[in-house]
Amino acid sequence: MSVPGASFPAPVIRNAFDAARSAPPPVTVLLAVYNGDRFLQAQLDSLLAQTHAEWRLLWRDDGSSDGSTGIMESFAANQPAGRVRQLQDGRGHLGSAGSFAALLKAAPPGDAIAFCDQDDIWLPEKLARGLHAVQAEPGPAMHCARQRIVDADLQPLGLSPPAHRRLGLRNALVQNMATGCTTILNAEAARRLAALAAPPGVVFDWWCYAALAALGARISYGAEPTLLYRQHGGNQVGASASHLVRLRHAFTAKPGAFLIRAAALWRGLAAQAASFDTEARRLALAAAELPGLPGPRRLLAARRLGLHRQTVAEDLALALILLGACDRA
Repeated sequence: MSVPGASFPAPVIRNAFDAARSAPPPVTVLLAVYNGDRFLQAQLDSLLAQTHAEWRLLWRDDGSSDGSTGIMESFAANQPAGRVRQLQDGRGHLGSAGSFAALLKAAPPGDAIAFCDQDDIWLPEKLARGLHAVQAEPGPAMHCARQRIVDADLQPLGLSPPAHRRLGLRNALVQNMATGCTTILNAEAARRLAALAAPPGVVFDWWCYAALAALGARISYGAEPTLLYRQHGGNQVGASASHLVRLRHAFTAKPGAFLIRAAALWRGLAAQAASFDTEARRLALAAAELPGLPGPRRLLAARRLGLHRQTVAEDLALALILLGACDRA
């Protein structure tokens, strides 16, 4: 019962303040589900094993025809009321990018956000590490990390490559370093990202990295892996533990494939460039012009903009792609 005009001793006020300040920040986990019943339960079990227990789960089914929705409904029934919520928007199959974009817009304001794939296994400290990296930032902040790459039976295949160079827009325009399943956003980053429209044809985690870099977010990259990244042949986006494998892929893939994906990203950023500061706006608008240039001019323009990947070998691959990619891409 409160007493009008009552005062409380300074230690009581200080202890209450310290308790609030040290309380675990809430985080909403966004999970897009689509025919994932083979591995889904293991991912949910790893969520329950997190050392940071203050999470809630918002999930969306993208039109599954297997047992995925049954697994999710059973999981929700065994959690406290309101902890697991399904987004039922009636929009049918949107694909991975569309599903995650819808989830992000529906997430509770004020929460940090963690993206979750249905076929991985989170290591116990994943949420705690990511939140520690972003929560103290007053502005938008994003954290991503390396992964332990495993096969369908969780046999180790190696580690994803580390970051060698500073992350930011000049890297994000030509390379995605933010594997979505490792990514955590603070509330301000989630709010500002949700206000932008992810363009059709874009890889969603690449969009998150580039858009937040353009918005001036602080982007950090953890050297320690935070999850088991399962490779099973049906992944939306695969992974390689080797820069050499990535380089070989650049030589053997369809020449225009990279520019097709990148052009969708660049057009999406340019269309919303008014949201960015002067330098980010300049870079976004200039990048959107690259696909229409002939190869040598494209490469020269990219170099003048300072676009780069994480290693010299990957820069070489980028140069060859920009020189030889189809102009219509």
